[in-house]
Amino acid sequence: MGKSVGKLDHDMWSNISGTCAFHIINEDNGPLWELNRATGMFQYTRTFGVLNDGMDKRQVEGVKKLLQEGELPVSPTGRQRSPETYYKGCQIYSEDENGNPKYNFWHLDRMLDTLLSARLKPVFQCNMMPDAFVSGEKLRCADGGLVNTPKDYIKWRDLIYNIVKHCVQRYGAEEVRSWYFVLWNEPDLRNGAYFVQDSNSFSNYVKMYDFFADGAKAADAQVKVGGAELAFKEWFKFFLKHCANGVNAATGGTGAPLDVISWHQYGTTEHLLAYNRNMMKTIQSFPSFKDCPTLVTEWGRNLMKMEGGNLVNDVNAEDQYTSYEAAYLCEYIAGALRNNKSRPSRFMRSGSTTKSTAYYRYHSIKYGRYFIPMPILNVHLLLAKMGSEQIELKGSSFGDAVFGVAGRTPEGAQVLIYNFNEKDKKSESKTKGVNLTVKGLPATWSKMKRYQLDNRNSNAWTGYSVDKPFSSMEQLMQMAKNSSLKITEQTDRLEIKEGQITFRLNLPPNSVSLIVLGEEAVPLKFIPSPHIVKLLREEFTYNSARAKLDQGDAAGAKAGFEQLVADSFAAVADKSSNNPYSFWGQKALYALRDLAVKQRDLAYADTARVRLLSTTLTDVERFVLLNERQRHLEAAESKAELQVVQKELNLVRSRLEYYANWSKWVKHWSEK
Repeated sequence: MGKSVGKLDHDMWSNISGTCAFHIINEDNGPLWELNRATGMFQYTRTFGVLNDGMDKRQVEGVKKLLQEGELPVSPTGRQRSPETYYKGCQIYSEDENGNPKYNFWHLDRMLDTLLSARLKPVFQCNMMPDAFVSGEKLRCADGGLVNTPKDYIKWRDLIYNIVKHCVQRYGAEEVRSWYFVLWNEPDLRNGAYFVQDSNSFSNYVKMYDFFADGAKAADAQVKVGGAELAFKEWFKFFLKHCANGVNAATGGTGAPLDVISWHQYGTTEHLLAYNRNMMKTIQSFPSFKDCPTLVTEWGRNLMKMEGGNLVNDVNAEDQYTSYEAAYLCEYIAGALRNNKSRPSRFMRSGSTTKSTAYYRYHSIKYGRYFIPMPILNVHLLLAKMGSEQIELKGSSFGDAVFGVAGRTPEGAQVLIYNFNEKDKKSESKTKGVNLTVKGLPATWSKMKRYQLDNRNSNAWTGYSVDKPFSSMEQLMQMAKNSSLKITEQTDRLEIKEGQITFRLNLPPNSVSLIVLGEEAVPLKFIPSPHIVKLLREEFTYNSARAKLDQGDAAGAKAGFEQLVADSFAAVADKSSNNPYSFWGQKALYALRDLAVKQRDLAYADTARVRLLSTTLTDVERFVLLNERQRHLEAAESKAELQVVQKELNLVRSRLEYYANWSKWVKHWSEK
C-alpha cells in the first residue's frame, strides 16, 4: 500500500465535550454509553460545573411549581424531567454551623462511575464555587453555579486536595493520573457569565489556580493539572508566564505546576487551524511547557446570529444536525493531520450528548426505546474504524472540495473520503465524481465494505425540521431507521489486479464515505477495574429486571430489583457517604416504588420511599418523596409519623426556596 506518514492519532478526535454531572447520569445517555463501551469511539469527556451547588436557571420555574403543587411539571411531549437532573453539579462541599467543612462525594462518585463504566475518562473541570465559601455578593450563572472567587483560599485548596485524594482512594492512583484536572470555565469571558469580572480578574484567577494546583499535587504529585480553559487568547501568554516564573500565591515559590494547557475555540475550519498555530507558537516560546498536552475542551462551529441587536446562539441552526456537520469535522481533522503546528493533543466537540428533544449541538436523540444517532455521532463511528497508521493520500490537496484521510492496520486498509463545501450549509452544490485507486494491496485483502453518510444515508435528520423533529411514532421509527450506518457496497471477492484496484465514487455535497479493504480495525478490548466490573454487573441486573417489566413479567422484575437492593446494601466503597446503597441499588428502589404504585400496593410503595429517604438524594428528589409520604400518611391517619415528615419537608422546602427565589443571576452571554 502507500507510503506511511506516521501515526493516525485517534487521541486527537476521539473525545466529546460532555455536559454537567447530572446530565451524564441521565438514563437517556444509556445507549450512547453502551455504544461507546463496545466501540471506544470516545476516550475523554469534559465534566462541566462539578463544584456547582445550584440549579439550572431554566428549571427554577419547575422547582417553584414543585414547591407550590408538590409535583414537577410535565413537558409538552408528556415526559417528566428526572428529579436529580434539576441540579448541574455534585454538591460536594458544605459547612456545619461552626464553619467546619463537610464533604459528600456520593454525586461525584455516581458521575465518575458512570463515565468509567462507559469507557470514558474525565477532563475534570473544577468550575463554579460551592455556596459555602464565596467572597462578595453571591452571583449565580445560568447553570446555577456561583461565579465568585473563594473567601478562604486555604479551604479552597483543601477542597481540591480532598477531591483528588478521594478519587485516588476510590479509583487508584494509576487511573486518576490518566485524567486531567483543569480550573474553571472561560474565566476571561468578557461579560463575566462564568467569572466575576473586575480589574483584578486575571490576578484572582491565577491565585485560584495556584491554590488549586497545590491542593491537587498535595493529594498526588503525579496527577495532571492545568488550565486556563480560555474563551479568548488575551490572557493566554500571561497565564503561561505566571506558571513559568510568576510568584506562587499558595507556596511563595516561583511558578506553578502546569501539565496540560487548555482553551476553547469556535469558527470556520480555517480559523480554528490558524488559531491553533497561534496558540502553539505562544506555547513554544516557553521551553518548560513546549511538550505539554494541549486540550481544546470546547470546539465547534460558530452558531451565533444577530437578534435584536444582540449576538445569541442560533440553537435552531439545522445544519448542525445534518451531514454538513459530519463533513466539517472531517475537514478539520484532515487539516490538523497535515500540519503538527495546527494539531491539538485532543479536541472535543461542544454540546449535549443525548437529548429527548432538539438541542444545541447534540449528538443523539433518545425517545422511549428509540436511540437515534445524529450524523456527527455516526462519523465518529466511522473514524473509530480507521487504523492507527496514516497512509499518504495523493491526487487532491487540503482545501479542495474532495479530500480525505487513509489508514492501515496489519489486516486491512481504510480510506475516508469527503466532499465538503464550507459555504454550502444546505448541501445544494453538485455531486462530485471521484476515481479512487488503492495500490500495494495483498491478494488476501479481498473483502470490501463502503459506508456512506450524506443527506440520504446514515442521517436521521432527512426530511425533518428542528422545531418538530418528530410528531408521531411512525416518524420516530423512520428517523431511527434512517440513522443506521449505511453500507452502500460490500463484497467478499474483490478483484485485485497487480496489487491495485480502482473505485468510482459519486460523492454528494457534504458527504463522507469510508472504504474498508480487508478486515475492519478492531477496537481495543475494554478492561475495566474490579470496581467497574461490579458496577457493570449491577447495571446488567437492573436492565434485566427492567426488560422483564417491559415484557409484562412484573413478578420477575420485582424479584430482580429486590435482589439488587439486597446485594447492594452496605456495598458502597466510600463509607464517608454514610449511604448503605449503591447507585444501582438506589435505582432499583425507585423502580420498586413505581411498580408498587402501579399495582396499588400502597404499603410496599411507602416502604420503598422510607428506604430511599435513608439514602443520599438531591433536595428535589427528597421533596418529591416526602410529599408522596405526606399524602400516604394523611390517608392512613398516621399523625405522629406525619409530624416527623412535615418537619423534614419544611427544612427541605427552605433549602429549595433559597435557590428557587434567587435573584442575583449573572446575565449569560447568549441572553438578550
